[in-house]
Amino acid sequence: MATDVKAGTATRRNRHPHDDAPDTQDAFLRIAALGECAEKARLTDEVTRQWLPLAHRLAAKYRGRGESLEDLKQVAALGLVKAVTRYDTERGTAFASYAVPTIDGELKRHFRDCMWTVHVPRRVQELRRRVRLARQELAAAGVGNPPRPTQRPRPASPRRRCGRATRR
Repeated sequence: MATDVKAGTATRRNRHPHDDAPDTQDAFLRIAALGECAEKARLTDEVTRQWLPLAHRLAAKYRGRGESLEDLKQVAALGLVKAVTRYDTERGTAFASYAVPTIDGELKRHFRDCMWTVHVPRRVQELRRRVRLARQELAAAGVGNPPRPTQRPRPASPRRRCGRATRR
């Protein structure tokens, strides 16, 4: 540790801009010791507010992927709340090393569940292509409106695939 000449306090020599973690270890120890009460809720809220800049910084990593930054910050804050409530002081790990993967996982889960960038299985892509070609053929043949599902003919016999009978 080096000494800061102006303040006369010990500081890290190579301080990173993201190394602004608050010292909440005592608060986490008190939270773990308390039962369900108003004091525990107040401490949990206080710790969550102190770690909120970390959550917002992690949310900013996902900016520009089709979701607004404010929504990402809310999802990251939700992940932070989960991390604060589930953190176990007896494991002996720093809170940041538990919170970062928890918040990151919550952000990734949000993208997986709420965004349209989903991998469509090849079988579904092929079925979509077949339907599109059939519609184009019907349009080229001069058929008016495409047939309704009740008007479409059903295959005569089920198709065999992988030892099971499946319908087209």
